[in-house]
Amino acid sequence: MPRCTQLRKTWQYTNDLKIKAVKLSYQSGMQAWQVAEDFDRHPFMLARW
Repeated sequence: MPRCTQLRKTWQYTNDLKIKAVKLSYQSGMQAWQVAEDFDRHPFMLARW
């Protein structure tokens, strides 16, 4: 079986981006999936932040 020789890419997000996304998700009328879609992220990521 061939081994993977490349390192896996991990994404690092700035704290400013995380705070902005989480604050938006708490606004009235906004849902987490909508915010995640706007930021092109999976909704699970907002839950982790």
